[in-house]
This record gives sequence, structure tokens and C-alpha cells, in this order.
Amino acid sequence: MTDMPFTARYPHVVNRSAKAYAEHLARTSGLTAGGRCAAEALIETLNSAVAEGVELGPDHVKATWRQLAAAEISDAEGLVNHWQLGYGSDSAAVISIGTEHAYELMPKLRDNTPVDVGLAEMTTECLVAVIWLTASKPDVLQKIASAPWWGWATGFSTKRPYHIYAADYYKVSARSTWATIGRDVLRGGADWRTALAERCYQIELSAYPARQSVGGRGPSEDRIRFLQFFLGEASPTARVLIFHGTPKFANVDPRQALGAAFLGLEHLGEPTRVGGDSRRREWRLFDSGQRRVIFSRALSGLNVSAEYLEQISRLVEEAAPPDHPSL
Repeated sequence: MTDMPFTARYPHVVNRSAKAYAEHLARTSGLTAGGRCAAEALIETLNSAVAEGVELGPDHVKATWRQLAAAEISDAEGLVNHWQLGYGSDSAAVISIGTEHAYELMPKLRDNTPVDVGLAEMTTECLVAVIWLTASKPDVLQKIASAPWWGWATGFSTKRPYHIYAADYYKVSARSTWATIGRDVLRGGADWRTALAERCYQIELSAYPARQSVGGRGPSEDRIRFLQFFLGEASPTARVLIFHGTPKFANVDPRQALGAAFLGLEHLGEPTRVGGDSRRREWRLFDSGQRRVIFSRALSGLNVSAEYLEQISRLVEEAAPPDHPSL
């Protein structure tokens, strides 16, 4: 796991993310004064990043946590980024799709009191394409994401850039999804952060944040179309697509269409295999050619047993062994 390329293997995906989001913001109406200022700053920063790429300097970054904090909570509907990218190597053999980002717009104090910080909590997802286009330049990231209450676990580094090694920068529980996938599913052990970054690209099904999947909002049509585009672009290198967590926000399961798109099928059809652990925690497997789709439970906390994680790990390794090359 060395000599990782820090620019995107699939730049068309990153460019589409930036351009489509900027176009959406330009069309958005009904924002408050703070929301409109944030939208204009986002548009300018996204366009500058597309034009300048890794040459973009902090002076040309007009959208930061401060601009998002000046927007109102009511602006979230218009400013949410349905074209947000994921984290980790985009040429990884494994793609994991969770239900949504696990955060709330109003962070809580130690006594559980919610605090209104505008839309500051959305900052990195609004500007994730800028982060990818600039290869996580520390001076750019520091300007974008220096809200004093975030408390990054370490300083931003060019050696392990944020857009790939995101887990380095957060204080992560041992039972979290990131740790579970990196350590147990990918068998990364103590170096699970590296395994997660270099062998898995993590992206979310819905662009709307929610601390828990119950009560979360389903993906928009724009989000589904963007994910289908990404899965098509990543097909030369991806071998396994894991959906972890069962969506509880939709009458029609969006995983069906996305799984079919990944496998190159018109319809996903019946599972190739169905299995589970001794406590009847189920997984479903869909195979076509060299690619595999796995529907699993949420891979965190008490949702899964060691037995279940061993089964999921074997299913991944069958289709995407650890030495599977990234192109």
C-alpha cells in the first residue's frame, strides 16, 4: 500500500460533481440573504477549483465554514449538495455505500443542548469537489474547515491527504462504521485507516444528513443519477459494491437500480446467494461477471457479530482480494 496517486483516477466524476452543484446553486431560489451569499461564494470557489485545480490557493477560496455558518437552517434544502463525492481511493476495488452522512445540522453541547451554527456542518460536503480538485492542499483545507468546535485529530498533511485518508483526521470509535470496514471487513488490523483509504471508496446513498437512518431522507433523483454515473465511470477498477445499512426512507429501494447499474444489468433480479450469521442477521449477494454486489446490515456497533463480519469479509475477498491492483 504505497505510492498512492492523490489526484482522481476518474476526473470526469469530480468535474461533474463541481459543475452540476454550481449550476444547481445558480438556479436555486428562495434563499435567505445569508444563504444567497453562501451560494455565490460556493459557486465562485467551485468554478475556480475546476479552472485552477491543484494550483488553487487559499486567496481564491471564497466559501468556507464562515459563509455556511451565516446561512440559515432553512437554507439547507437549497444548498445541500446532491453531487457530493466520497472519500478514499476512487480506483479502489471496493466501493461502499452507506445510507447517509451521520451528522446533524445543529451540533450539541455536552448537556445535549443543540446549537445553531447555520449550515457550517455541511461545509466539507458542499466543498468536497474543491478538496478533491486541490488534492487536499493543507492551506486550502485549513481555510475551508477551521471551525473552532470541530477539533481535528491531527493537522492536514500532504503525505496522507484528507480526501483519501479522511479517517486520519477524526476521533473514531472502535465500533464505528469506518473502523469496522477497515479493520474487520478489509482485514486491515491496527492499520485499518490505511486499508480503508487505499482499498475502499466510501460514498453515501442520500445527500441529506441524519444521525440515524430512521427518520433520514431518501436520495433525490439528482443523487441517484450522479451515483449511477459514478458507478459506470468506476467500472474499470471496482469489483465489489457493498450497501451497508437498509434504507428506511423509501418505498422503492434505491439500491436495486444502483446495484443493477454496477453489474451492467437492466434489473438486479434474485440474489445469487443469501446467508447470515447464527442470529439470523442476513446478507444478500448478487454476482455478474467479475463484479459483486452485497447488501449487508449496518456495519457498526452492535448491529453485527464477529461471525457476520467474517462472512462479509470473505465475500469481499472472493471478488476483490487484498492484492487486487488499482489502476
